[in-house]
Amino acid sequence: MVSIEEYADAWLSGNVCLHPTDTVPGLSFNPHLALAEQNFIALKARTPDKSPISLISSWEVSARCWRPLPGSWEDILRNLWRSTLSVVWLASAKCPKPLIAADGTCGLRMPEWTQDTAWMHQLLVRLNSPFPSSSVNQSGQPGAIDWISAVAFLKGRDGVYVPKLTPRQIESHQERSLSPSTVIRLEEDGSLDIIREGVLSRGAIKKKWEQYAKRS
Repeated sequence: MVSIEEYADAWLSGNVCLHPTDTVPGLSFNPHLALAEQNFIALKARTPDKSPISLISSWEVSARCWRPLPGSWEDILRNLWRSTLSVVWLASAKCPKPLIAADGTCGLRMPEWTQDTAWMHQLLVRLNSPFPSSSVNQSGQPGAIDWISAVAFLKGRDGVYVPKLTPRQIESHQERSLSPSTVIRLEEDGSLDIIREGVLSRGAIKKKWEQYAKRS
């Protein structure tokens, strides 16, 4: 069984931490700690200018990271989240710098957790912070799509934390064959650009956007 406090201590102290999501496994780090970002960049062999999408537990966290949303997007996201939809929008002055892309945006997602991953929501509430989540791989290589492959990637590496899942939790993750999250970018005029189509279809997002756009 996962210890929330043990995980939180590992994350807060600068370790790169493996975690499940509602899609594929991910790697996280404390964006408020320079050492943690350095460990993450070294492990991923990526350039510092790339910013990961972050998981959040509440609207309050998104309000700290983002500027006010354009158009009807708060209503739309309150309808679409919790889900596998990642949203890129302009970062606020309070957003941790490692999460801000070169164009001034920050990507966030509020996942829908299952019974076997409900502890992740408890962890995010405990941390009360955006929780960066990046694919389990080195930059340019295919990402691990299941828990066992993710653990194998991290074996023997220093400065990492792997939570102890129960056999049932591991089995549940292995049973799923999932695509990454769908990623959209919001524009200042309230329109959207679909950057990557994943679990949530392009059609479902467009339909919801058109529904709310007519009301504004």
